[in-house]
Amino acid sequence: MIEAATYSEIRDQLISGQLTCSLVTRSYLERILKYDNSRVFLEIFPEILDKAAEADKQIREGNIGKLTGMVIAIKDNISQKGRRVSASSSLDDGYEATDNATVIDRLLEEGALIIGRVSSDDFMFSNNGHSGELVTVSGTIEAVGAAAAVAQRYCMAAISTDSCGSIRLPASSCGVFGIKPTFGRVPRHGLISIVPSFDQIGPIARNNDDLLRILEVISGRDGDDIYSSGNQTPDFGNQRIFERKKTKIVCLSDFLYLPALAEEVRQRVLEVMQILQDEGVSVSTEAFGYVEQVLPVYYALSSCEASSTLSRFHGVIPGRNSEVCDQEVESLPGNEIRKRILAGTYILSNEKYREYFGQAGKIRKLLMQRMAELFGKYDFVLLPVAGNVAFSHPSTGDPLSLLEEDRFTVLANLTGLPAISIPAGRSSNGVPFGIQLLGPAFCENNLLQASGIFQAAAARHFDMNENKIL
Repeated sequence: MIEAATYSEIRDQLISGQLTCSLVTRSYLERILKYDNSRVFLEIFPEILDKAAEADKQIREGNIGKLTGMVIAIKDNISQKGRRVSASSSLDDGYEATDNATVIDRLLEEGALIIGRVSSDDFMFSNNGHSGELVTVSGTIEAVGAAAAVAQRYCMAAISTDSCGSIRLPASSCGVFGIKPTFGRVPRHGLISIVPSFDQIGPIARNNDDLLRILEVISGRDGDDIYSSGNQTPDFGNQRIFERKKTKIVCLSDFLYLPALAEEVRQRVLEVMQILQDEGVSVSTEAFGYVEQVLPVYYALSSCEASSTLSRFHGVIPGRNSEVCDQEVESLPGNEIRKRILAGTYILSNEKYREYFGQAGKIRKLLMQRMAELFGKYDFVLLPVAGNVAFSHPSTGDPLSLLEEDRFTVLANLTGLPAISIPAGRSSNGVPFGIQLLGPAFCENNLLQASGIFQAAAARHFDMNENKIL
């Protein structure tokens, strides 16, 4: 089955003419039409086969890009000129983008084939599907959009966004790879961003090599994004040889023994630590010290940003007539949106601004300082991606338990650091789940290589069989 192959596995065949982009793209389209009853895709782009034929022509003429023939899906909050983009919310339903996001231009320039846009949570409020469309993966778990599309072989990779783990947690639940780059590494021009100081664009794929190829293309300075970094984009494909015997990894012990962490997940993390040690990596444990502050700080700050940002879409502005404001909030389509707006408006009020927003900002700086201290001694931080294995149906879960799932992923967003979710086998009931590595700012090249080392080692210890193909 062509769609079972990764891009790295078939690229040479595409370049040599043994396979054609048209044939590969058609196989994905047929699979989507046959199996996508849960609506992973909100829209399939009708001209995709014409674009594939054009890519075949470019290959014959010797014009080959870094991603020529890679079939990619795009999350529904990234703009493509002349196409609808709604952030899976009725507030933006019907809006057509007037320009391409920078990442779209960069993908197209290197020959990527964008097959369609995939669903997300309503305005990206959640990372586990409890506020948006749910998609069954392998008959055992449910997820939203980008990760599900990759896991179900509807595309080779997907471009998603991560504000509190919404690349890494679905990737973990679906048994695929996902990386949240350093804040500023990937330009966000053309992104519908609800929590701007947290959001980052990143790829999801079924192997480490495909992540690497995509990240190299979409990274780099952009004049249309003042927050994009001027740091030189490394050649991810020609990284230095990783000196694993000199590598030091720390697992944060106070995260590892939180009551919210399921015993099965804890034991898997301990197994991973042992595997890494067997590979010659130095693995230590150390207390983080701010584990109880991470989640409240995230929700305080993100609610404030959401309250401010969403006023542009709906006119719900803090300080307006309370009766009018209440009516407007009630007309919003999602409970999670309402909660964020109300919480953010309350925190930003004159009476509560210093008590909550000011204090949360100070603690965020302490978190950054603490991570800088850790990376002065260690190369990477090891954490679970989530406290539990994948939900069977998150919308029926306890809301507080669902919030607890974010505790393990928001640290990377609060500190702006890169983090990658790596498959780590399956749970006792056959559901995939993963672990994550965090690294210093702009060290994605080392992070990806460390992921590759663990990927090879994990295959020798865990059940790494990919999701059942329908």
